[in-house]
Amino acid sequence: MNAMGREKRTLTVGFALFVSMFVVCAVVAVLLQSGRSQRPSGDSVPFAKAVPAPSNAQGNCQTGSSSESNVVVDKEKLKENIFHMEQYGAEGAVGILAKDTSGKPIEGASVRLGFTQPDPCAHTGIVEGKTDKNGFFSAKETSNWACVWMVAKEGYHGSRGSVLFTHRGSQKAFLEGRWTDEPIEVEVELKNISGANFIHGRRYNDIVFLPTNSWVGFDFAACDLVKPYGSGESPHVLFRSDSDGVSPFCKGATPGYTNVLHIKVAEGGLVIATEAGESESPFISQVPASFDTNILTFVHARTKDKILEDKRLEKKDYIIFRSKIGNDEKSEPSCGILRNLEFFPGQLRLEYFFNPVPGDIRLDADVSSPLDMGK
Repeated sequence: MNAMGREKRTLTVGFALFVSMFVVCAVVAVLLQSGRSQRPSGDSVPFAKAVPAPSNAQGNCQTGSSSESNVVVDKEKLKENIFHMEQYGAEGAVGILAKDTSGKPIEGASVRLGFTQPDPCAHTGIVEGKTDKNGFFSAKETSNWACVWMVAKEGYHGSRGSVLFTHRGSQKAFLEGRWTDEPIEVEVELKNISGANFIHGRRYNDIVFLPTNSWVGFDFAACDLVKPYGSGESPHVLFRSDSDGVSPFCKGATPGYTNVLHIKVAEGGLVIATEAGESESPFISQVPASFDTNILTFVHARTKDKILEDKRLEKKDYIIFRSKIGNDEKSEPSCGILRNLEFFPGQLRLEYFFNPVPGDIRLDADVSSPLDMGK
């Protein structure tokens, strides 16, 4: 092909490419114009002011509280802040509202707040004061995760508990490096001290060993079984330990065994109740007017790998008993409380509070009272 032919062909190809590009540009322009005409002009948002939609890949979430329900929180940032606050501490605030059992505020109650510190050996973080005429006292201090509180006043049983900032603080405050926005308020009920004198006894380390498959009495004034099995004189409560088989964790074990503990009063009654509140007297104040039974049975049956039946006393449960000794019609029954009850074949562990005054129905025992008998 001569030079003139090659030049002509080049011009033809270039012209075709130019026409194609012109057509493509025209089509794109039409589409863009169509898209603009379909967007309502009143709702157009400049790109720089548009709020991006939350992305799960960034770890964003919404808080659960009603005041923060529309706030989007960065979970990773939240975790980082909480971890830092647990390591180095942050400001937290707690308020105590002291009331009596009728709901009236208690003025002048002593309050002690112990804000946990990053350094467990540090002697800081303790704030003390008294409630005002509204029964209120509050304080703020650096803490790394919690505040332990105690409230007391003469004539009342004390009360104690704790506040976990990690559970009750606000996410807004966490993100700003604080535990709380406002003091976390704790409503504390103080129970009146009745003045009843209880015997506080316990047999934990010195386990009670009782004969199996027979009834034997326990004397709460002596903290021991009655003679000839112990030094006691008065069988306020009767115990019976029955066992079928040998514990799978003992020598000579059987495939499965059942351990049963019976508790009975000869004349009176028994009932199970549950400790309530954070008072140092978490029991009911008086013996119930009536009882449904005078005998209770607890069962623990198991194999080495499986519990078959578990009807033991729950951790917060306690037993109220009323028991009359002898057949004298003029004699009055005594009452008391059993708790922390554990039993094994021929073995018993327990803690009790015994009101030794016959006819006295008061039960406001104080768990912080010194131990009178047993160990």
